[in-house]
Amino acid sequence: MKENIVAKLTAKDDKYACGLADKIISESQETDEWYEYFDEFASLLDHPKSLVRNRVLYILAANAQWDVENRFDKIISDFLTHITDEKPITAR
Repeated sequence: MKENIVAKLTAKDDKYACGLADKIISESQETDEWYEYFDEFASLLDHPKSLVRNRVLYILAANAQWDVENRFDKIISDFLTHITDEKPITAR
């Protein structure tokens, strides 16, 4: 399941991609098993599709608690720019 995670989170089948994101977010509340993909998730912050940006914002936030390598520090500016995202649902 974890191979090619970017392709799965950006799949045309939004129901599948949202379900996967929900699974990652839920599991990330309890364990750091998804933290190793932090950089792959971060690469989607500027994705043209707002649903993808929404998913990755939640995933990154859920994994911030496991960030012993301070990777979040490197992307915090990009992360926070979504407060003024062009899509209101993403900005919320």
